[in-house]
Amino acid sequence: MRQTLRDLLRYISRYRAVYLFGIALLVVASFVNTFVPIVVGRAIDSFSEGTMTMTTVWWYIGAVIGLALVGAGTMIIVRRTMLNASWEIQFDIRRDLFRHFTRLDGDFYDNYRVGDLMARLTADLNAVRMLAGIGVFQGVFTALVLGFTLYRMASLDVGLTLLTLTIVPFITISFFILLRIIHRRYEKVQEQFSNVSAMAQENFSGIRVVKGFGIEDRELATFKTLNDEFIRRNLRLTRVDGPLFPLMELLFGLTISLLLLVGGRQVLGIGGSLTIGEFSAFVFLFEGIQWPLIALGWIANMVQRGSTSWGRLRSIFDERPRIRDTEETDHSLERVRGEIEFRDVSLTLDGQRVLDRVSLRIRAGESIGLTGRTGAGKTLIVNLIGRLIDPDEGEILIDGIPIRRYPVRVLRRYIGLVPQEPFLFSDTIAQNITYGVPDGDDP
Repeated sequence: MRQTLRDLLRYISRYRAVYLFGIALLVVASFVNTFVPIVVGRAIDSFSEGTMTMTTVWWYIGAVIGLALVGAGTMIIVRRTMLNASWEIQFDIRRDLFRHFTRLDGDFYDNYRVGDLMARLTADLNAVRMLAGIGVFQGVFTALVLGFTLYRMASLDVGLTLLTLTIVPFITISFFILLRIIHRRYEKVQEQFSNVSAMAQENFSGIRVVKGFGIEDRELATFKTLNDEFIRRNLRLTRVDGPLFPLMELLFGLTISLLLLVGGRQVLGIGGSLTIGEFSAFVFLFEGIQWPLIALGWIANMVQRGSTSWGRLRSIFDERPRIRDTEETDHSLERVRGEIEFRDVSLTLDGQRVLDRVSLRIRAGESIGLTGRTGAGKTLIVNLIGRLIDPDEGEILIDGIPIRRYPVRVLRRYIGLVPQEPFLFSDTIAQNITYGVPDGDDP
């Protein structure tokens, strides 16, 4: 997980100025927001002591309104900067993924379904954006609010502050247990979402095949089964995710009860000296950190989902094309005239010799046609010219230069290909062959 987040930080670092500016404003906002309860507490003490005048009343009102305006204004700016940056990061990742897709060869697309890739580029990428935007924003703000609040609470009464901190171990243990379960179940949810997306994409692309065999009902039944499983996995995730907020509310309720018991005795002069204004400020401060502490569960959940989704995207970035530029590539080659020559080219696939010492020469500007029965190797020759596959023996030359010396991007830029392929569903060969056979009938 650390390595995964470190990779994501490279994208965030592109907007470091925006994030640093936003963090600076969050420091101001958190400082101002935690100072409001202190002002209110002093106003209460002034009233209880009988020293309040209309001048001080207006002063306290103005101070509270001014602090609230500063806090609200800074938060608006932070949202417009940091959250906008997260959308830019999402765009950067999607652009880099698309560029990476164009460099991968056929082996990758044989192993990944289009629907699965669509799910990663939608749901997973959105989870990463939430992590880079709201996750960072709320995480930093929560940490600052907790820091400033605990400092102000300790300045009022250290004993009561330590009492409120008794809930932290319970929160930490609860998070540790629940988040591990959330991580596993969220991965299952995303995997099933990929299955649903893959089947939808395949049926839209192969709608003529489905309608031609008249098996819409069967496909709908299969799609319903996949969706039911998707709902079931989401419900299992919710059973773990849902208790986070109620658990926080329970812990806060128990803590506020202890505060009223212990702090109330001190206000009454039993076991300590605490003014009613100071105790009120302390309670207001504690109420102010309820959402930050509750948000810890929300933020941790968001980080867990975002890191899991980024891991799924990172696995795509980690894929490397089997055929790519090597040390023998001559990057000074930028143009192709079009002369093609095969010299005793042989190719073996799955232990079977499919091309055996093929030699031919096509001059630049010439047009030829290759004929032969199915499986004779016509498509393989075309794939060899575009370096979708490489021969086992022999040599292919373009304009008299070995094809391996050409950069892949240059070679393929000068090639136009119109494939003629049947549509296949992501299933076994037997299921594709017997696609139109009704259920229960022998193929």
